[in-house]
Amino acid sequence: MSWREAWRAVKENRDLDLPAHNVMVATVRCEEIARERLACVASDREIAHLSAAVASGPGCVHIYTGPHTTALA
Repeated sequence: MSWREAWRAVKENRDLDLPAHNVMVATVRCEEIARERLACVASDREIAHLSAAVASGPGCVHIYTGPHTTALA
């Protein structure tokens, strides 16, 4: 439901179920926060390195942990 649809419902409905709209707004906001956090994780260097290693296939995965590297077999 878009904000325009929600506003139309507010204007047209005198018996508006505000708790249901609060849930809708909370759900939309939680989804926005989840997308923001996922974008942060996706931009993390270590996660990007691991994703590339997994995509390249089986073998040894080197985890970036800073100045040194640890190999996992």
